Amino acid sequence: MKDDNQLMRGLVAIAVLGIVIGGVVLFTGDDDSDTASSEAPATSQVAEAEDTSQAPEATEETTSDTEDDENTDDESDELQFEDGSYEATGSYTSPGGNETIGVNLTLEGDVITDISLTNGAGHPTSDRFQEEFIEGVVELVTGVNLDEANVGNVAGSSLTGNGFNQALDDIRDEARL
Repeated sequence: MKDDNQLMRGLVAIAVLGIVIGGVVLFTGDDDSDTASSEAPATSQVAEAEDTSQAPEATEETTSDTEDDENTDDESDELQFEDGSYEATGSYTSPGGNETIGVNLTLEGDVITDISLTNGAGHPTSDRFQEEFIEGVVELVTGVNLDEANVGNVAGSSLTGNGFNQALDDIRDEARL
């Protein structure tokens, strides 16, 4: 009987330990609270990571077929967008409230040749994440076909990419031939 009680206590202790560890992982993992962010990499100049020493490096989640230049069928030669400079503002909701990010880009032959972003964050944490996002995303989207540019978590910023992608959608609508 004594061995059964010890076995039961051991199993309960293991279960409690598992629950505690699971809770710690949930609350310290990538989330969009004021202490962490889970934005996916994007293409811009700002990232939304509170602690850049722990933030994931910007990862390229943009898509590009520039390596598939051997495919020269007639459809790939048709331009979809008018060359020129375009600007739009995207918005997204963060734990600190509604935020915006301005996007100004230049298109030549459907490709983004130049891009700059304007931080429109109103909350200090969002401001920091946007700055980190902006620093990381420009390199990711420059040289990418506008129709293929789409970002996620960049430099630890998981929400700014949503506003950035929204602005790109508005620019696509405006520039479409």
